[in-house]
Amino acid sequence: RGYGVKNAVLKNKIDLYHGLSAELPIGLNKKIKKVVTIHDIIFEHHKDQYNSIDRFTYKRKTIHACRQADAIIVDSNQTKNDLVELYKLSSDKMTTVPIGYSDLFAQRYTLSEHQQRTKQLNLPANYLLYTGTINERKNLLGICKSYQQLLPNQDLPPLVIVGKGDDYKKKVQTFIAQHKLEQYFIFLNDVSGFIPNELMPSIYAQAMALIFPSTYEGFGMPIIEAYAMGLPVITSHTSSMAEVGAHGAFMINPNVQDELTDAIKQVVNDDALRNDLAQKSKSAASLFSPENFAHQNMKVYKSIL
Repeated sequence: RGYGVKNAVLKNKIDLYHGLSAELPIGLNKKIKKVVTIHDIIFEHHKDQYNSIDRFTYKRKTIHACRQADAIIVDSNQTKNDLVELYKLSSDKMTTVPIGYSDLFAQRYTLSEHQQRTKQLNLPANYLLYTGTINERKNLLGICKSYQQLLPNQDLPPLVIVGKGDDYKKKVQTFIAQHKLEQYFIFLNDVSGFIPNELMPSIYAQAMALIFPSTYEGFGMPIIEAYAMGLPVITSHTSSMAEVGAHGAFMINPNVQDELTDAIKQVVNDDALRNDLAQKSKSAASLFSPENFAHQNMKVYKSIL
């Protein structure tokens, strides 16, 4: 992506090159129109989660790509604002194009078909869902603390966790063990190993709600994947999630534990609220369809050709 592709671009007489992840090749012919997508610069907000060499490399590639590009696509206004404020880049070339969910989420199955597709995973009959990398920013420990607060007074469906992690995951599992909550948390990758992407829509479809209380995102893919499956969503009103979640999610401050706890309690206990959130998700899904995503990208291409 950095060097070798430039010769292939010339050989194939490419008119427009789109760098899909914050990078454009060094030395690309100036006559070729260039677009770059910047998903986020999370490494600037959570420096403790990246080593210094990676941060330097990511920053250098991002700034180079933005300066070379004829058009810059960002997933959210949050990322646009980050680029302007932290790197002093002009917003003139930037267009916000929300990501579209995968075509996998556009396929339709009955509930029984979803259950059959995931039969080997042994999912519980009722569950809440968490998807994403298990790191501190994603705030899985906050969900565990909410369970601890609620369980003395009411039962809760288990939380199915799809994602991998290292040190922070161990921290979460230690908390779960200390409070004897093991029966309420299913680390699906630990139980079933690799989870094929093809099964994710069916995992979403059978859940009661998605809980995604991250403290910072450049976009928030799990939110729109839940929308695509008509799933109620609890998420944060911070960073890009305020934009994506505004279309139909129950939004909370992820740094206020009681807000997350109350949101889980309401969504679990209030059928009317859950149904309302599900309807809002279904309505929001069209905004993030693969077709809409393709159309918006094509508009950017045409604007510079």
